[in-house]
Amino acid sequence: LYSLCSSGAEGGYLSNTAAPTSGAMPNMIAIDSYQGDTGEITDLVAQVCPLLTDIFNKSGLTLPITYKSNAGEAGGLSYDEVSIDLSKLPLPPEAMQAFSSNPMWGPGATMKWYLCKSGSNKMISAMNPALLSEGAALVKSGSTLSNNADITEVAGELPRQANAYAFINVGNYVQLAVSMMQAQAQAQAQMKTQDNQQPNPMMGMMSMMGTMFSQIKGSVGVCYILADDGANMEIFVPHSLIQNAANTVKMMMGGMMGGMPPGGQQGGQPQRGPKTF
Repeated sequence: LYSLCSSGAEGGYLSNTAAPTSGAMPNMIAIDSYQGDTGEITDLVAQVCPLLTDIFNKSGLTLPITYKSNAGEAGGLSYDEVSIDLSKLPLPPEAMQAFSSNPMWGPGATMKWYLCKSGSNKMISAMNPALLSEGAALVKSGSTLSNNADITEVAGELPRQANAYAFINVGNYVQLAVSMMQAQAQAQAQMKTQDNQQPNPMMGMMSMMGTMFSQIKGSVGVCYILADDGANMEIFVPHSLIQNAANTVKMMMGGMMGGMPPGGQQGGQPQRGPKTF
């Protein structure tokens, strides 16, 4: 299974319908491309699930991991379902309640992972069937990361003979983090309004941060090169991304200073230091 999967590539996509407060993981769509047949991979995953369950049982943990073929249909594709049941673990009630209320876990502290084959060499996976439909539409439209200009540019700066590559669109994740903070601030503001309290002063700051951080765009590239005595990692960060981030920090610091006059002194007269140093 490892040999088959290591010959492929995976792209992670945030859902367009993602709720900002629920985090990235439950709203992530993975689209994998393999050199081999994806049918062989799903067959092996189905065999691995009971083996893992048995390994956990022998170590004293009851952690059923089940695989169900043709569990349903999404986006015109038949999907399989992997289920991980935590309800039998020796955890306190508070921990089980936390699992049940987490968007990553379903009722009864059960995590489900759905995957479907798209053609002979592509696989789509997500944590709910609706996201599979979104992933199927992405594959059909051809709007995947394989023709992303940022990745093409960054890949050209990394060594060609690497064992593994990873590309991260920093701007997308910055925007997700800001959206989550804005949603939380808005929820608190609504609660205070209902309680006839003063609006949350953080709302204005969150809005300003959203505007500022939208300037951060670009992808970072990472590659791993394996050797007999270890592994080397190389990271490439485009100059434009560094410059955008630096400008954003300058804007944010300026906003936090509240328009302080030049020199940082009240009255507008900058402090003069010694002529030599």
